[in-house]
Amino acid sequence: MEPIQTPVQHPHEDVQQNRDLAALSYVWIFSVILFFLRRESPFIHFHSKQGIILFLLSIPVWFIPYIGHPLELMILAGMVIGFLGAAEGEWKDVPFIGPLSRGETNLRDTWKQMSQSLIQLFQKLKQAARDDSRKKALRSAALQVSPESALAPGKDASTMAQTSSPTTPHV
Repeated sequence: MEPIQTPVQHPHEDVQQNRDLAALSYVWIFSVILFFLRRESPFIHFHSKQGIILFLLSIPVWFIPYIGHPLELMILAGMVIGFLGAAEGEWKDVPFIGPLSRGETNLRDTWKQMSQSLIQLFQKLKQAARDDSRKKALRSAALQVSPESALAPGKDASTMAQTSSPTTPHV
């Protein structure tokens, strides 16, 4: 008996035929099902491994109080990024998850990278908020008009007193 051989597909054909299934591999349990049912497709295998990592990360996050919901939103964002990339036929890594799914990094290193990225993001947002509040303060200070300058822009009160006094015409 000869072993059953599965036909080897050209990578472009594999992507075109399996984009929809690869996208579905980001829908929680479907990632595990597709990983085992469609092992012959490198494209589905690539995306289902990332989907499995996201699925496995989402389970314990449900039970973490306070920060569980923001973490679940981050996982959902990763699923959306992966789903859209697979649906477009791209071999696109989900940020932080792609190297983890290929075994290039471990969970601890990935967590450190994500934490550092979040800290940098919050620092940038904090700096942007400070810059924005400074701009608003400067703008409001510039818009505040003193009573003397409200009479004639560009002239101070002493100039206004001199020019507003009645003068006699020179004959």
